[in-house]
Amino acid sequence: DTSMPSRTLDMHREAQTPPASPANSVEMSPVTCESAGTCAAQPAWSLSEETLHLIGLKLAEKGPPYVVEDGSALVDVFGAVQGQPQYSNQFVEQGDTLLFVDGHDVSVLGAKGIVHRLNGQAKSQTHLVFSSRKSSSLYRITVLRLALPPLL
Repeated sequence: DTSMPSRTLDMHREAQTPPASPANSVEMSPVTCESAGTCAAQPAWSLSEETLHLIGLKLAEKGPPYVVEDGSALVDVFGAVQGQPQYSNQFVEQGDTLLFVDGHDVSVLGAKGIVHRLNGQAKSQTHLVFSSRKSSSLYRITVLRLALPPLL
């Protein structure tokens, strides 16, 4: 019987393959294909990349709380970038916590809700409230949106 070696090889492969479990599973990204038939995996949705793109604020992926990783690209209402001498807002520092976007509690909004609230016309204003990591005091800033929301 010529199928015997093939079946033995299949059994060997099955024994070598670990069972799927949360420890060794991989999150699959969506795949898009162009008309020419070329397909590519799309990067997984990222809160930090979305907020960086929309207003220049990079947040940690996990939340709540939504902790600032980098605020150096925030732009005030006069067009000055955080770090420039003419920047008019309080500096948003790494470790500060985002609490509100335009009056909406981010712990209720969740990550997708935060991005939804940050979407808007480029150069329009959005109001953010943070808690300072250093002093625990609250502060409010007004920044400009940097980019148009992506087309869905």
